[in-house]
Amino acid sequence: MNLAVPGEHAYTLTNSTQEILDELWGQDPNVLIATGNDPKATLEPVDGGYIFNARTSFSSGCDHVDWWISRGTDTSTGNQVGVFIPKQENVTIIEDSWYMSGLSGSGSKDIEFNNVFIPMSYVRGAPKGPEWAGKQAGVSNGATYKLSQLSTKPFTLAAVSVGIAGGVLRSFTERILERKSRFGDDLSEKQNIHLRIAESSAEYDAARKILLSDIQESLSILRTEDDIPDEMHQRNRRDMAFCPRLAQASVDRLFYATGAGGLALNNNLQRQFRDVHAAGAQLFLNWDINATVYGRSKLGLEVGGPVI
Repeated sequence: MNLAVPGEHAYTLTNSTQEILDELWGQDPNVLIATGNDPKATLEPVDGGYIFNARTSFSSGCDHVDWWISRGTDTSTGNQVGVFIPKQENVTIIEDSWYMSGLSGSGSKDIEFNNVFIPMSYVRGAPKGPEWAGKQAGVSNGATYKLSQLSTKPFTLAAVSVGIAGGVLRSFTERILERKSRFGDDLSEKQNIHLRIAESSAEYDAARKILLSDIQESLSILRTEDDIPDEMHQRNRRDMAFCPRLAQASVDRLFYATGAGGLALNNNLQRQFRDVHAAGAQLFLNWDINATVYGRSKLGLEVGGPVI
């Protein structure tokens, strides 16, 4: 997850001014960026910029980054304003703030921004190109930089769940060959085990193929076009939320078959079980939201704006 999230933020960076691109990528083309959200964050206008105050949460990869992307309310207008914030003295990682049942290793801690000055050059500009994506931001017209913020980039997040499911399937099949039941029977000879492996592998294969197919098709179109069709936007959103559901079902079925031994804290399967559900809880992968958008679009109804 710590690779998927900052990777997605690199796409977000392309939807910025040339000045901020030069500031970040000009210094380090491999710069890592985290984000964080605080609904109560404020930006107080001052000469030359803003004073930013916030305590953001879910800042994945915060221990490894030099910049943050966040937003706050302009106290003079009430409007939301996006900003880039470099690591500095007034930015504090709250170490004792990340206690989660899943993805605990991501270290997605709270970040406190205390009276941080944000020059106007670090304010995120209005999106360029179609509403769906930040494109052609002065860096490249390549297909990668045309990817949609909502309907393509979050596949990097969905891939985490699918990857976990693949790991569980592999480790389960390896371990089951060595396990015996309480009565001494080889578990690998049990029909219920065969059925569970078959169904879980089908779900994993389906999720992986859907994910890769959607990305490949989207990139293929974006190599020659500025945007993908609206129906593909909606389909991608449906699929990026459905693939984690397939991954979770695949893991759940095998985890159940491990019995009480799977609950041991030194058993990787219990960690993977928790992680696959935590990964699927990401907002961009919310099934209720994305499925509603898809269903409304198929019925010819107004789907609403791109903001979740």
